[in-house]
Amino acid sequence: MIKLMKNINIRTTLFLLILAVILPVISACGKTEEVPAITGNISETQPPNEKQYLPETPVKIDSFPDNDDIYIGYTVNSKRAGRISGGAIRKISEEEKPVEAIPNFGYKFVRWSDGKTSRTRSDSLKNIKEDSVITAIFDYDVLDMPIITIDTVTGHDVKPNTDYIGAKFAIYAAGEFDMEPQEIEIRGRGNNTWSYEKKSYKMRFQNKVNLFDLGMAKDKVWVMLANVCDQSLQRNHVALELARSLSGVDFSPASMSVEVYLNGEYRGVYLVAEEIRDSQARVWIDTTNYETETDIGYLVELSGYSDKEIFYVGGKLYQVHSDLSSNNRTKKKQIEYISAYMERALEAVRSGSREEMEKYVDLDSLIDTYLVEEVVKNLDTGWDSYYLYKNKGGKLHFGPIWDFDLSLGNADSGAEFYEGLFTALPFGSGGGNQWYYLSMDNEWFRELVVKRWDEIKETKIYTIPQSIIDEGSQKYRSYERNFVRWPIFGTRQNRETEFIRVLSDYREHYEYLAQWAQNRIDWLDEIYNLDDFTTMRLIRGGSENEADYADDETKKLIESKTNFVDTVGVKNVSCTNEGFGGEGVENLFDLYAGTKYCYRCYGESEFYFETKESVTAEYYALMTANDTASNVYRNPQKWKIYGSNDRSTWELMADVKDGRSILTETNFTWHVFKFDNTAAYKYYKVWIENDDIVQFAEMALLS
Repeated sequence: MIKLMKNINIRTTLFLLILAVILPVISACGKTEEVPAITGNISETQPPNEKQYLPETPVKIDSFPDNDDIYIGYTVNSKRAGRISGGAIRKISEEEKPVEAIPNFGYKFVRWSDGKTSRTRSDSLKNIKEDSVITAIFDYDVLDMPIITIDTVTGHDVKPNTDYIGAKFAIYAAGEFDMEPQEIEIRGRGNNTWSYEKKSYKMRFQNKVNLFDLGMAKDKVWVMLANVCDQSLQRNHVALELARSLSGVDFSPASMSVEVYLNGEYRGVYLVAEEIRDSQARVWIDTTNYETETDIGYLVELSGYSDKEIFYVGGKLYQVHSDLSSNNRTKKKQIEYISAYMERALEAVRSGSREEMEKYVDLDSLIDTYLVEEVVKNLDTGWDSYYLYKNKGGKLHFGPIWDFDLSLGNADSGAEFYEGLFTALPFGSGGGNQWYYLSMDNEWFRELVVKRWDEIKETKIYTIPQSIIDEGSQKYRSYERNFVRWPIFGTRQNRETEFIRVLSDYREHYEYLAQWAQNRIDWLDEIYNLDDFTTMRLIRGGSENEADYADDETKKLIESKTNFVDTVGVKNVSCTNEGFGGEGVENLFDLYAGTKYCYRCYGESEFYFETKESVTAEYYALMTANDTASNVYRNPQKWKIYGSNDRSTWELMADVKDGRSILTETNFTWHVFKFDNTAAYKYYKVWIENDDIVQFAEMALLS
């Protein structure tokens, strides 16, 4: 198992991992004994409800002709729910003429108003003696989940994620969760997900509610997640429930699957959930005196989509989601305060000192959220929807967790395979999550992780696969109906892999998910319990392939020299040109080729870094990035490197005027250059000139 964390031949690795995934899938797809057989139309497998949810009041029809003939009028109790095939107003004669009550998708025919229960009927003078109106009564087809109905005041669809509109909200269920219609406001939600046809929504109630008794308390704000990028419709719920079961996570949103009707149209299965926000019922932080003070509570999100109240920590973009002052000067100070605190916290993590880390971060929440992210192998934990909070005078807490569509095998880029450490390394979108992979560099932290794993695995971890099977089998008809409404099996909505796209029905999807989770848990259980797990070096290495070298001499120097970035470490990294989302200057010094510093230059730029102690470097090394071969002009034209011991007087160490001619047009390639000035320095400045975007994956100081 240890070899899985080394840089081994990529083709061999992929072949073995593909086999490891395909074989369980083949086995899982053949299992049917745990799932009830489904026959016939979905609606007809459900016995009639004891309760009629749609009013039985007939839709008004035209008046009968004023003559001596006898007429019958066929109508419905809801035009949204169904229609009559064969006529509306009909003159009755000796001849019987059939009509049929046809329910719309998501509805069912209950009976005719005269008590007949067959959808098809024929009437004549034999049974109709006077003018009559007969109503086909339809109702919501309540299967295995509660139904939420939303009717907007406009009668039209919900607007994008900026504008609320009024609506009526109700719950219908066979159990105890019925809720009479009440006023709400609703809008769309999501960044990338709003582009899909099946939308996600955010709801705001007039009064605080606790939908389905899910949460610990009532709140006005709830969300409904479409989960369109997860064809099991369970991954978010699985991750949220795991976090909810762990004591180190103070709050994790409660959730459950429901079926939704919007303006009478069936919209499929949604995950109704508590929203992450600053609230007594959710993440309760003290923002008292937020108009005037800086040491207040802060709820923060790491997100590549952030666009206001933003700041950078460790090259990553964060956004404040809790109350800030309406005074711009005070607001600026507040953002500077939380930014500086988080920088100190990250520096403590980089130091590797438990004593330093415990000054700034809550270790219990860091460990428990790490385990959730590692178990489900979340692709986006270093890119988006990653939350932290700090109470007034308190430490930095990790969580609540959120957004797990691209987890549990439902993503590419290495996240599809159940084997391999993921969150413990700089893997995934945005180059991974620094809070975790830097912490996992430390033997003492890994010891705490293993101890916590052993504490929770029996009751919290091992139960996950069976919970997936139970949810999928017990609510199968409702889940299956979602994919009649949204026939996306076999398609790629986001990052679905070939292993997901071959699954042709809902049973295969949840069985695959359960088997993947079981394999993942077994693998982690084995790796965490290796005798040398806490002491082995977790190799960050290259990316898609192991890093290459410009020539043999470069390889020799890289392998034989001391890299001060690795052995001494750097701090206080800054730049004059911010990188693109997730591609900040910090990435140059994270010892991982898969991340890069990539930014717009088009002229001059500078970045700065400080070694933790003064060093004498004879050489410096630069590594090209992941797509340099197809973007050769991202190799800069010129650069200069300066050294200083007081950040005031800068001495020139290197001056390169022909950068593009000496850097190769290849990806992940190390280049080594000799300093002209090899004096000892603590502070470094790198000046770059280019007429395009600039990018490098890594930088090293060698002696």
